[in-house]
Amino acid sequence: MIADGREGLRDEDGNAPRPPKPDVPQSASIIAMEAIAADLARPKSEQKVSRNNDEDDGRISGEEDEDDEEDEEDEEKEDHRNFKVTGKLAEDTNMVNGIVVKYSEPAEARMPSKKWRLYVFKEDEALEPYKIHRFSHYLIGRERKVCTIILPNPSISSQHAVIQYRQVDAKTKTGKPIKVVKPYLIDLDSVNGTVLNGSKIEGRRYHELREGDTMQFGQSARQFVLLHEESDLKKAAGKN
Repeated sequence: MIADGREGLRDEDGNAPRPPKPDVPQSASIIAMEAIAADLARPKSEQKVSRNNDEDDGRISGEEDEDDEEDEEDEEKEDHRNFKVTGKLAEDTNMVNGIVVKYSEPAEARMPSKKWRLYVFKEDEALEPYKIHRFSHYLIGRERKVCTIILPNPSISSQHAVIQYRQVDAKTKTGKPIKVVKPYLIDLDSVNGTVLNGSKIEGRRYHELREGDTMQFGQSARQFVLLHEESDLKKAAGKN
């Protein structure tokens, strides 16, 4: 044993003094856990928000990435703008990327139960369809910073129209009341208007959409046909 230089020392009772305890620093993880435990013991109103940072972004440090398909889905969700502020508060705070959004979702907004598509036709040419089932509403217009469906035609307003899914009352064939989610179209008082099935619709009013309905925005020649994944695509060609 290596002597520490205190073997000849004695206290008042004649006992040798105890060797000093080694100064071992606590690990950062233990300190962090103790801090969280102490925070949890406080009233909720006094708890720190900073410990929720990992929960806010939906990821845990060190978590592996999901497969490519799920990554693509996450990117779409992150890219979508959320405009759920309503009422008078919306007029003052409903801003995205420095732009005041002209639309706020209603209380009955819901995710669609069907996988709806907007098929696009320009004269006899069929263009890439829009998948419009991943969000509860789609803002249509020229403004790239806030719109979900971007249409660059100059006759289309920066925030032109919205396709909104709403939960409404309905009845079964036997008359039993049920709740269903249906798509609706609303024009945001656009300069050149929105046409539904050949007729210009009234602004700032919801118009129910049905399978096979056609839409045109502004003076653009493009026609948009609403169908879902189980629809007969021949209907779209017949509408063009």
